[in-house]
Amino acid sequence: MLLHSWWGLNQPIKDLADRLAGDGFTVLAADLFDGTVLTTIEDAEAHGQKMDSEYERILGLVGSALDELLAHPAAHGEHAAIVALSFGAWYARQVAEARPEVTALVSIYGDVFEGPEGVAYLGHFAENDEFVNSETELQAAADRGEAHIYPGTKHWFMEDD
Repeated sequence: MLLHSWWGLNQPIKDLADRLAGDGFTVLAADLFDGTVLTTIEDAEAHGQKMDSEYERILGLVGSALDELLAHPAAHGEHAAIVALSFGAWYARQVAEARPEVTALVSIYGDVFEGPEGVAYLGHFAENDEFVNSETELQAAADRGEAHIYPGTKHWFMEDD
C-alpha cells in the first residue's frame, strides 16, 4: 500500500505506484484526502493540519484500504507492506502496529524512525529536511542500518514536481 504526502494523491504518487506495480508488486495508492490535491506549501500545510484533526477518520481510510488491498485477487492476502511519504508515515505506523498483516514499513521523509515490534522497517530521509528534524532518532535508525540519509537533498526529494 502506498500512502501519499500532504499534497494528496497527485501525479508523482500515482507514478510511484505505477513504478512499484511495474516491479511486480500489487499496489493500492490510498487517497486520504478524497480527491483533494494541493499545490502550495501553505495550502498543503493548512489542509494537512485539518486532516490531522480528523486522524481517526484517516486511520479508518488506511485500514479500509489495507482490507481492499489484501482482498485483491492479485495479492496473496496474508501480508502487506506500507510505503508512506511524509504525511502518510504516522498513519502507516499506527496501522502497522495495529494490523498483524503489515509486515514491512517504509517511511520516506516522514517522522517515523522505526517500525512496530516484528515489522521490518526502512527509512529514506533528506540530509537537509526542514520538516523532519529528529536528528537523534534519525541517526539511531541509520546506525541500525534501517535508514538511508541522502546527502544534499531536501524534503520531497522523490517527488519530481
